[in-house]
Amino acid sequence: MIKREKRNVIVGQSGGPTAAINSSLAGVYRTAKDRGYKTVYGMLHGVQGLMEGRYIDLSEHITSGLDAELLKRTPASYLGSCRYKLPEIHENQALYEKIFKILEDLEIDCFIYIGGNDSMDTIKKLSDYGIITGSEIRFVGCPKTIDNDLALTDHTPGYGSAAKYIGTSVKEIIRDGWSMRNPHGQVIVTATARMPSTSRSFPLMWTPLSQNARASSRRRIPSSSASPRASARRTASTSWSSAMRTRTMSMPSATSS
Repeated sequence: MIKREKRNVIVGQSGGPTAAINSSLAGVYRTAKDRGYKTVYGMLHGVQGLMEGRYIDLSEHITSGLDAELLKRTPASYLGSCRYKLPEIHENQALYEKIFKILEDLEIDCFIYIGGNDSMDTIKKLSDYGIITGSEIRFVGCPKTIDNDLALTDHTPGYGSAAKYIGTSVKEIIRDGWSMRNPHGQVIVTATARMPSTSRSFPLMWTPLSQNARASSRRRIPSSSASPRASARRTASTSWSSAMRTRTMSMPSATSS
């Protein structure tokens, strides 16, 4: 059996960026080069940009180990993102033909897409069309989402970063609130986070950990007798419906003159 020479790889980023999304891009580039692929293309603004003929040769932008390290620490999506959702194959077959024509012109062996659920949906549809047409292009989904809700993935990169950010932010709010206590009133600090679905609330589970309390735990903390209230409630709770109040604290409030 004659082994076909490796050709090129193309990679794109899609959906909302996470704190680690460019680390995956750097990893894809390094691995493709280490495995002998000639050119690693980057789609500008995902598959939507690809359909417009917008892509770059990443070797012209990652020219040294330092560039790769800087890319890992670069925020947002280096290649640009999109929210484009591919139609079903039977709804617009011409669109798939256009995409595969571009890939064949670029001599692509492997198509890699970095993102969450919608990005994996794009990979599934392109892979299905490749099977139907007998294409040898391989389609690979690289998981990256703060939601931690991708099938067959225990912890998606980006989830830990989001959980740490939420926990740290709430802890800073709590610290700031307590530092401004005075005997003249109360300041109530409330952090509210809204999520579109229960599955996307996983990062919020880390919020109560910022105060060393378990989710849905409540405890009372005595306040000064000089305070307008005899006692105050400090709350760490998690609500999975549509919002979450992470803490309600008894704080003196400023009074207007």
